Amino acid sequence: MELLICGLLNLGVPMTSSGEIFGILMSYSCLFLTLLFLPSLSVYIATRTIPKLKKKLFRAKWGAIYQNLSPKKINLLYMPLFVVRRLSFIGNSIILTSYPTQQIQVLLYINFLAINYFLHCYPLRMRQLNRIELFNEAFVSIISLHMLVFTDWVTDEDTKFLMGWSMVIFLAVMVTVNLQFIILHGGK
Repeated sequence: MELLICGLLNLGVPMTSSGEIFGILMSYSCLFLTLLFLPSLSVYIATRTIPKLKKKLFRAKWGAIYQNLSPKKINLLYMPLFVVRRLSFIGNSIILTSYPTQQIQVLLYINFLAINYFLHCYPLRMRQLNRIELFNEAFVSIISLHMLVFTDWVTDEDTKFLMGWSMVIFLAVMVTVNLQFIILHGGK
């Protein structure tokens, strides 16, 4: 995601010195990597057959991209969907800059789709990984719902203050559960 933002920030910047030219060329290459190469690679892997994915040479070259996925064909869409989801987050924040309420609604819709995908497919090999992903998606959705209170929909400052504390508590619970997961299952 950082590579895409780096590339987008330098679109249309005038080139006056050799350092700026080099920086802009690097940012364009980052933009190329995130918008074309990585999604293409993810789709390429998702379209391979399961026996092809199990071959030693293919696994040695591309296995890091799909190694934690369970061996069902629909689960190979996890990485392309993950990339599309990240790109939609960025597009949402750029396109809907003047409409914060709609930004939050789109964010909630994207999270809802991700939760449905996880509930339908359970794409990761380990049950604990699927559970922590579902937990994180649910808590991100709850925290995103809190953000609606900070728009113009709610005018009472005391309500915003209390919802801010509620949001902090949900965020602290999410961080605590994730740290506990890392401590207990980090090396597996």
